[in-house]
Amino acid sequence: AGTYRIRFAEGSAQLHTRDDQLTDVTPEGEKPLAVRYTDAVIQITKASAGQKTPDGDKTYSGGGSKNTGFVPGPTAAMPPAVSEHDGTEAAGGFQDLDGAAWAIEAIGYLSDRGIVGGVSKTAFEPLRGVTRAEFLKMLLEAFNIADGAANADFTDVAEDDWYYAYAAAAQTRGIIRGDDTGAFRPNDLITREDMAVLCVRALDGVGKRLTETAAEIVFDDRDQFSVYATEAIARMQKAGVLNGRGGGRFAPRDYANRAEAAAIVYRLMK
Repeated sequence: AGTYRIRFAEGSAQLHTRDDQLTDVTPEGEKPLAVRYTDAVIQITKASAGQKTPDGDKTYSGGGSKNTGFVPGPTAAMPPAVSEHDGTEAAGGFQDLDGAAWAIEAIGYLSDRGIVGGVSKTAFEPLRGVTRAEFLKMLLEAFNIADGAANADFTDVAEDDWYYAYAAAAQTRGIIRGDDTGAFRPNDLITREDMAVLCVRALDGVGKRLTETAAEIVFDDRDQFSVYATEAIARMQKAGVLNGRGGGRFAPRDYANRAEAAAIVYRLMK
């Protein structure tokens, strides 16, 4: 995961990096401090009561799994065991996020919670397309939507498919409804408009309302919206969750990629 230069300032602790993950900072002679960092904020998530900070002067109070307090004091010295990191190494240990820097925080947040995973320990493939089943899993995991007693009757979903439980729970709740042939098409890449529809249905199902933060945009390609997706697109856009792709276009039939999907689910959760 790399090592990072941390500055403990008065009343707070800050880490200047763009990543979001857990790492252990081990000052010489001290036990590891598990920390989470997002942009310029560091949260102490595991520290014994009274544990000393790197300069041997201040102490963390509290402990357990929640954030611990930080006792104000002068700026701490940089421990020699902690080196500077330029922020290019990304969330979750993934090393291929250079082309999706805008999604690093989202990918790290979801990765920490088991909502998304990489294709390997070091690769996330952020620009790869995401299937309908993959996105459904992300969405249901994010909002803890599950139903062990549910059954799916899609023509292309079998009980031994890895996504069966997700499809069954989502169908029972009306999040997915299948096409005219009764198929879910789980392995098809998901389009931007279908992603908007699934998000809105999932939110409605758990009673979560989207807050409008922007005026509605009249996209130049609105004539390409499917009738069933028009309202969902508007709600997601006005909430700032799913925006256009430039040039006045929403691109409803374009496929979403893994970074985009992670960013959208992250925004819904926040």
